[in-house]
Amino acid sequence: MPLSSLTIAVPTFNRSELLQRCVESVLLDVTDRPDLEGRVRVVVADDLSSSPAATATLDSLRERFSSDRLEVVRLPRHTGGASTPRNTALDHVETSHVFFVDSDDYVGRGSVERLLDILDEHPELDYVAVNNVSEAGRARELTIDTDFEEVDLLRAATSLSCKRIFRTSTVNELGLRFDESMTVFEDFQFTFSFLTHAKHLAYVGGHDYYHFSGHGDIDAAKEDGHLSRRDHTHGYFAHHRVADGIRFLEHSLLELSAAEVGEDVRTKVVTEVLLHRFFKVMNMQRTLGFVNNRSRQRGLFRTLRTLLLSPLFGKECAAAAQETAYGTHVQTILDDDLKGFLDA
Repeated sequence: MPLSSLTIAVPTFNRSELLQRCVESVLLDVTDRPDLEGRVRVVVADDLSSSPAATATLDSLRERFSSDRLEVVRLPRHTGGASTPRNTALDHVETSHVFFVDSDDYVGRGSVERLLDILDEHPELDYVAVNNVSEAGRARELTIDTDFEEVDLLRAATSLSCKRIFRTSTVNELGLRFDESMTVFEDFQFTFSFLTHAKHLAYVGGHDYYHFSGHGDIDAAKEDGHLSRRDHTHGYFAHHRVADGIRFLEHSLLELSAAEVGEDVRTKVVTEVLLHRFFKVMNMQRTLGFVNNRSRQRGLFRTLRTLLLSPLFGKECAAAAQETAYGTHVQTILDDDLKGFLDA
């Protein structure tokens, strides 16, 4: 059985100190480790940074680390989102697994070696979610108490961040990439699509593997390159946030219909995961209320209603959904009551 290997895929734009910290958190641990030769790589996909400090950092990193450890790919144009850089990084992954890490975040000391050991011990793993540490006041994305735990689709889908470890061959067999036309939820969509078709999923705790920190103690004014920041509280982007949320929901229902899962599991995933994401995480009512005219609101609401009345959603899910915390929301949608939905 060949040893596992891992690429850290880093999308970036106008990061300098933060990007350097991110790359060093991986490579300083492995550079002088001949036993890890060929098993750890970092691919940085730069969304055509305009900051001189950022481009200088990219050049400096290329000079410091060998090409078999670090590859920097500059996109030909600035896309303004994380999807294209992530897809670009994916196109350069040659290792057995890929771990998405944002450039303002970093991995814990010793994490990469520990993760390789876990992948070696469990070569069947398609997906690994790791313990997260929050800094700068951000909420933790995932806290895992057990050292190692295999999980099912329902458990794994409760956290749909893409900052996880994925088997590269499975990603490629599925033809899976981040949807570059979406402004939000493209990471949820990618992860959910993978989970519905992967076979071996695990949570790994016992060590703080991944630190997501925002700017921390680094001057935010110098690090202005957030790739996915959008203002979703005003007309245009509020409209797109709702539209992308509906696309995420529809796509997920399609993936579930093709997955090898029982009807009871499907219903639980829809009601306990997807509707929770849709109504709470995206705050559907509040965001729809920001759409800047009633005609657009009505169009989005009708699109959602059509989806919830379709066979993709199904009568079983509709009935189960009305027994959840979002039952009132679902009922107002089925009743075609836009005002009641916004006021619920």
